[in-house]
Amino acid sequence: MEFESYCHNITTTENFENFLDRVQRGGLDGGPVSLVLSCVDNFAARMSINSACNELQAVWMESGVSEDAMSGHIQTLVPGRLACFRCLPPLVTTSGFDEKKLKRANVCAASLPTTMGVVAGLLVQNALKYLLDFGDVRAPSAPR
Repeated sequence: MEFESYCHNITTTENFENFLDRVQRGGLDGGPVSLVLSCVDNFAARMSINSACNELQAVWMESGVSEDAMSGHIQTLVPGRLACFRCLPPLVTTSGFDEKKLKRANVCAASLPTTMGVVAGLLVQNALKYLLDFGDVRAPSAPR
């Protein structure tokens, strides 16, 4: 197993192209990656990941923590089998709030370490179950 991490804005054309290339050619054999994990902090970045994963048919596990750090989510997205992120975003993004108004300048409110730790632990658990084909990893809307 090999991990790559990047700290850049994937919503820009150049960085999106780099991300697309890494998903397509970043696997251990030089082919597509087995799984994309994300823990980005904004809707635009999630939409960029959604576009790339849909284009490349890549399985994606998305995670996030609410602005007040009191709740979080993980979501498994399988192109062609489950709804994409644009079609089935987390509830907070469908409630009509402007994400930019939720954010406070120079403050990362979602920094409660226990909430982030729980969400990260669930994300890693599902990623391992998926990669090792151990147990059942599916979104609630997936057919049984």
